[in-house]
Amino acid sequence: MKLTLKRVINFTALIIAIFTAGCSSPLNIRYVPIENSDNHLSSISPITIKVLPVVDNRQITNDKTLVGEKKTGIIVGREAVKASKPALDILREALEKELTLSGHSIVNENQEVTLKTELKHFWLKTDVNSEDNSNIDSWDVIAEIKIILEIKDNVSGKSSIFGPYNVRNSERRSIMPGNHVMERVFEMALGKLLKAVSSDTELASAL
Repeated sequence: MKLTLKRVINFTALIIAIFTAGCSSPLNIRYVPIENSDNHLSSISPITIKVLPVVDNRQITNDKTLVGEKKTGIIVGREAVKASKPALDILREALEKELTLSGHSIVNENQEVTLKTELKHFWLKTDVNSEDNSNIDSWDVIAEIKIILEIKDNVSGKSSIFGPYNVRNSERRSIMPGNHVMERVFEMALGKLLKAVSSDTELASAL
């Protein structure tokens, strides 16, 4: 019996998964801003902000570059997904970039406001879809990020907590997703996260 094109593609993907499991290169996750006409951070007067190192409250191992798990097939198993830098650094750099693009200055001292970030979730997974538990129909690539922010006014000493900001981004692929797909899904999730932060009127009012 002849194999259908779909089965050939799935079989090829399975073979690739077997020989590349555990050998994937790290993801290069960048912050790509999303156009936001509702950016309240850019509507306030420019201020100086000190962005503290992100506090990691994820339930993961000590490997701070671990950002997900990729399912490589129905029976092949799973493969760790790692980033080229710690998730804490990726998030901090994204926050600093968004604040700078909104007209504010990032400083290390003599700041008007201090920003503290708690990272609760920063994870990507791939789910395999199969109608017959034998042939793979598609892969779902899903990235989720969750953070809580604390703003401290260095003049009054008052602190306010905002969030949690929780975003999810997904994409369905007909073949096993490579790094470029996982990076794109993660970057879109990061863009959605910062868009949610910059659109928060209460947070902007606290700055």
